[in-house]
Amino acid sequence: MISVTQTKVGLKYVINNVVSNPIGVSTGVSWSQTAYGQVTNGNTTTVTIVGLFSVNLFVEGLGSIVTTPVSYSVNIDNRNGKLISAKRLPL
Repeated sequence: MISVTQTKVGLKYVINNVVSNPIGVSTGVSWSQTAYGQVTNGNTTTVTIVGLFSVNLFVEGLGSIVTTPVSYSVNIDNRNGKLISAKRLPL
């Protein structure tokens, strides 16, 4: 889940913070947000969320952790603060 905190300043919404967390319970899977950035172009603010997705695999005491970087892009209409679109970006 991606949570975007916004404040209305004048006629536009401004992004204050972005937090992402996994949804549901998945044994051996974890997510860690490492950064986010934002760019405003006209009435659209694009937020890019970057993090690490990890899978922990253990069999008979032997295990490994596979970690891969993952990025998401979220477009928000800064006139009303509502979501336009969201997608996972290719590596």
